[in-house]
Amino acid sequence: MPFIFIRGFLFLLILSPAFGRAMDRSYRDDVAKNLDDVTQNFLKFNDLIQLERKVKFDFPKYTRTELDNFLKAEFGAVYDGYDASIDDYIRFFISRPVSQLQLWLTIDQQISDELGGFDGKPHAALTHQLLRSRLNYPSYHNEASLLLPHPISLVYGQTKSAYVDLRWENKLHFKWFASYLSDLFNSFDHASHALAASVLGAATITRIDGFKQKSYWELYPVIQHPCRDFYPAILAAAFVFHQFEKSGLKKHQFKAKQEWVQVAAEFPLHVAVLSTTWKDKVKTITLRNQQYYKQIIPPNSIFFLPKSFLIEFRSKEMEIAKESAYRIHKIKTPFALIYYTQKPNEPLAVVAKNFNSSVLDVLNVNGLSDSLSMQERRLLIKVPSKDSVFYTGFDTLNYEGIQEQIKLRKEEFVGWPEQHKPKPVENKAQQIHVVKSGDTLSAIGRKYRVSVKQIMLWNNLKSTNLQIGQKLIIKK
Repeated sequence: MPFIFIRGFLFLLILSPAFGRAMDRSYRDDVAKNLDDVTQNFLKFNDLIQLERKVKFDFPKYTRTELDNFLKAEFGAVYDGYDASIDDYIRFFISRPVSQLQLWLTIDQQISDELGGFDGKPHAALTHQLLRSRLNYPSYHNEASLLLPHPISLVYGQTKSAYVDLRWENKLHFKWFASYLSDLFNSFDHASHALAASVLGAATITRIDGFKQKSYWELYPVIQHPCRDFYPAILAAAFVFHQFEKSGLKKHQFKAKQEWVQVAAEFPLHVAVLSTTWKDKVKTITLRNQQYYKQIIPPNSIFFLPKSFLIEFRSKEMEIAKESAYRIHKIKTPFALIYYTQKPNEPLAVVAKNFNSSVLDVLNVNGLSDSLSMQERRLLIKVPSKDSVFYTGFDTLNYEGIQEQIKLRKEEFVGWPEQHKPKPVENKAQQIHVVKSGDTLSAIGRKYRVSVKQIMLWNNLKSTNLQIGQKLIIKK
């Protein structure tokens, strides 16, 4: 079985925590931590089949001329010549443990295989070099802040719903970014400026006076962007992986810890509820479904589950859906959720009225847009907690049966749902008693020659407790 590769977009950049080359040490520390996280995320999904911990690897010695010639051939006009920072990043990459270098080589190959070849596609190849500069799975606690900006990605066909961000899909975002980069090359006179604009934003470059006459290295000191070091990092990463391939450094062998299957969501689901149900302590379900950036899976959407969890999920699907709705809509006491089966062609307005709800509320809770269904479907309905038992019985009745239950409940005078209580008949022959210190319902009843039950009914009281200054209706 091939190893699992997260199908979320790999971050394009190595972040810089501060401006300026004086912060290189802090920068490398930050990147080192990130690359350690890469390893940990990969090992959440895969087991090592073969790991030779004592493998020795000496990065081949190279001359500046060799480096310069390679980068000219690889990047063409994008390469603005040698700078010592490229050597700094080469040393950084190769200073990592050999086992981690083997891991990066394995992941890089998997990226290449998944995205396809780059023959005759120079901008696609350049995009791949951007990926190489930071081999990383998106961490589940991070937003998509480093992806192609949403307004720009819209131009190239990306769509984003309330919960789904397709920029996390490798192939799609790779295609959009390559197209965007191609257009930038037609807009800038200098190739390295176009590349920088694709990562840092065009305004970052064009706001610099005289930028058209300067190389990237000349612009570097005045670029106001925390990711400006992406350029030497890309150049270094390309050379490092080229040397890996020449030297015959072996890739790791892995197998997936879990077989994953695609499942269609019938109800809105919350990824955190799925993880909790499966006791997923390392949050692999969250990582595998990071395109749902709010952790909410809309109904009729496809998501990934471990195959070993599928049977349990099917048996608990209704419970998971209900718990997801509680979490998504922040439903708390005094409200509860119950299930109701909407019949084919049954108007949702009628359903909502029976539960004293609204069509919009029912649609929102169930993540639906259509109020009418040609087929039977299960709905979650929000009701007052105290009436949940009464309403639960509606699921087994037809329309006439439901109306009969509502009618009987009205006549019982006990525990009526608020919306079905009969309106009191207005009676002008009544007076108001203002509760004083020491008053009790019994004493008030004796004074006006009425029963305690009558006073409670007239005033909709739930208990015999009174408050000083409280006004009570007394009918004659």
